[in-house]
Amino acid sequence: MRSSTTTVVPPAMTAVNSRRHGTPIAGLGQFGLTHVFPTPAALAAADFRDLPVDAACARAIRDCGQDPNRCGRSAS
Repeated sequence: MRSSTTTVVPPAMTAVNSRRHGTPIAGLGQFGLTHVFPTPAALAAADFRDLPVDAACARAIRDCGQDPNRCGRSAS
């Protein structure tokens, strides 16, 4: 039997990631939305070294970008 681990990205980190790697959008600032969530390709290429995430979290985000079909799923 294989065990799996789950990496949870805090909401604040999701916002920072969106601002850094996502596409700006107009007209939704009144709702607190300034950027579209990054594309899988942007996540796969993102550099997280200057953000407060550990190596496992950064790897999980990049892996999700490389294969979006596995995002949020445990290995089996």
